[in-house]
Amino acid sequence: MEGIYKILRRQRTKKSDIEKLVVYPTFFCNLNCSYCFYHKKNNKMISLKDFRKAFLRFIRISKNPELVFLGGEPTTHRNLIDIMDEAKRINKDIPITLFTNGTLINKKLADYIINNKINLVISLDGNRLVNDSQRKFFKNPDSVYDRVISNLKRYDLIKLTTVNIVVTKKTLTTLNKNINHLNALGFNSIGFNIDYSDNWQTKDKAELKKQINLIFLDYFKKIKNKEKLYRFSNIYEIFDFIKDGKIPECRNLILLPDGRFCLCDKIATIDKKIKEKFIIKTDIIDERNRFFNDIKKMGLDNNQLFCKIGLYLYFRYFKNLKDKKLDKNLNNIFDIQKILKDETIKYIKVLIKNKDFCEIHKI
Repeated sequence: MEGIYKILRRQRTKKSDIEKLVVYPTFFCNLNCSYCFYHKKNNKMISLKDFRKAFLRFIRISKNPELVFLGGEPTTHRNLIDIMDEAKRINKDIPITLFTNGTLINKKLADYIINNKINLVISLDGNRLVNDSQRKFFKNPDSVYDRVISNLKRYDLIKLTTVNIVVTKKTLTTLNKNINHLNALGFNSIGFNIDYSDNWQTKDKAELKKQINLIFLDYFKKIKNKEKLYRFSNIYEIFDFIKDGKIPECRNLILLPDGRFCLCDKIATIDKKIKEKFIIKTDIIDERNRFFNDIKKMGLDNNQLFCKIGLYLYFRYFKNLKDKKLDKNLNNIFDIQKILKDETIKYIKVLIKNKDFCEIHKI
């Protein structure tokens, strides 16, 4: 699995700035997470034919292609392994990342993940109580946490898995504890994302800064005590910032279940008439460049890690906010992003001087 991370740190392409095909094989999901804004009951699934056609277009314009499966829940797609196999047949060296809730992993899928070095990313928000307060089955009282941990242990996947935490207002005060809990379970690669759709307040900003400080202080203690370190899974753009002085721009191309390319996944399941504005009609590179250029005129930077464009599209078209309400919500979330960015950069600048930290992150 570490080899995947070496591959991900390749030289940037000059052929086009598109490197990652993010595939939504379906928007259907077997969970009902409190913070999910996708229309999960849509059971449209991408066909192998549509995937092949789109994938061939993608690799023709990307010098260093990567493939990511999101959802919905990708493992509900009955032909997911066939689709990944098709990608490997066309481009045997392409890195593949599978984001999944982990509840449906079986032996066949686990064997495929291990044998093909698939980068597995599992969603868990902390311990059983924290996770199951936000991540639930539809009309089923069973513990999502127990199901996921059981599957990962049964197929010996924990050490090969990146775990991703979604941080909400409700779970913010336990973020550091949740990371420590998951690390103690054996997860060696951990990341977290803020639920920007939550109703964040000024006091939450102070708590976020506190939690980030706690996370890195605990990490420094691990270094001092010569304990085994875990990898921060979603900070590679921070390394680029420290090296080049800027966060890389978005390099994602979105593929929808109907086989069409979309400019941003935040509007992937909204009203059809609005969504059509963001569907790529013919020229992927040209239409994508025009989209980013137009939105840059609105003062929204094209930023891969701390994306402002997706947030604007979410609040404008999902929440239908306008004018002052829109500006207020966006500025509030942009403040959250700035805290996360500034605090993380501050600590990473210190950590990159440590050889063990650099070794585990392959930098």
